[in-house]
Amino acid sequence: MQSEAARWYTKAADQGHAYAQYSLGGLFLEGRGVAKSDVKAALWYRKESDRGDAYAQSILGLLFSEGRGVVQSDSKAVHWYRKAADQGNPAAQHNLGGFYLEGRGVAQNDADVGMAVVWNKTMCRRHDGSERRLIKGLLARSLTWE
Repeated sequence: MQSEAARWYTKAADQGHAYAQYSLGGLFLEGRGVAKSDVKAALWYRKESDRGDAYAQSILGLLFSEGRGVVQSDSKAVHWYRKAADQGNPAAQHNLGGFYLEGRGVAQNDADVGMAVVWNKTMCRRHDGSERRLIKGLLARSLTWE
């Protein structure tokens, strides 16, 4: 059974309303007011991602990373994370840095470790706490990478 809010979001999303598309993706992803469906969530996040929304792109990257509602693909995850990261999305910057560090969806070499450090440093400039400790660990690891 679909909630009243979900019905209105669906009407607006079907007409191309950006916020409604993003919100509807979240409702389906979490199963709030609608039957939980990663496939439908991915479809709505893809529509909003194609419009350039960094938050939707970051979530779509996560869905590709985990194979939720889409066929798992590290290279597609990197593609969407990069689009969001380029717009300053800190979650995408962090996740993209992790993909470079692990060699997921990218070739593993010293430059990739360097990119992991770059993306995580970019994210850390915007946040405090554990992210700063992560960067110190990444920097130490990149200096000893063989």
